[in-house]
Amino acid sequence: MAVARHPRGRPAKKERVNAHVEELKRLILATHPEARFEIAGVPESRWPGLWVYARFDSVWEILDLVGDAGADFLGKELTGVHVIPMQLNGSND
Repeated sequence: MAVARHPRGRPAKKERVNAHVEELKRLILATHPEARFEIAGVPESRWPGLWVYARFDSVWEILDLVGDAGADFLGKELTGVHVIPMQLNGSND
């Protein structure tokens, strides 16, 4: 599959955002292998949402895993991905 290129030779923004989402998933799966993910829009935002369904004691447990990567991406790309942790319960396995 050909990757759309920006005139300066960089992959198109959508491809860079998709790669970032995959990086965030890998970071979360390293400590929460049960995690499930959904990409969906976020009301009143141009940024996509990465809904994370996992078992955790605090949402900060998930947000701390992706904080540095998210800040780096935001600084470099001037766009981001909302990470929205949701508690995974037994009925959602």
